[in-house]
Amino acid sequence: MRKIPALTLVEILLVVALLSIIVTGAMSSLVRARLNQALMASAEKFAIVVRQAHIFAREERDDRAWGVKYEGVDGYSLIVDGGNLDVRSSYKLEKPSVFGSDFGEIVFAQGTGELTDGREIVVRSTDGREVKINILKTGVVEVKRI
Repeated sequence: MRKIPALTLVEILLVVALLSIIVTGAMSSLVRARLNQALMASAEKFAIVVRQAHIFAREERDDRAWGVKYEGVDGYSLIVDGGNLDVRSSYKLEKPSVFGSDFGEIVFAQGTGELTDGREIVVRSTDGREVKINILKTGVVEVKRI
């Protein structure tokens, strides 16, 4: 009788173990990349809304000052200040990104688009990564990965 070559149980288990190690490493890299992408997307979107508020205030749109208001750990709003604050649109950071602290309200001066003081806002991810959004007195917005 002729013997047919085949894999032993030990060889099959070894191949399965190696494949599971490779897949686990790849999955953790993908999860890390997704968290980083969500963090940067959240920071950039927030910066775009702040820049929009700055432009609207500088152009005196609706003859009022414009700004951004903190709405919880993962929310913010585009606001108009004409004696009382009106919310024009509300936004959320991409999960699992959150703000580092309550930044209150950032209102740009009507006509000039300037702030009384510069601001530094931190957006964090659950894995501890941070992005800083610097808003200068002149209204310039910079996004910096830490």
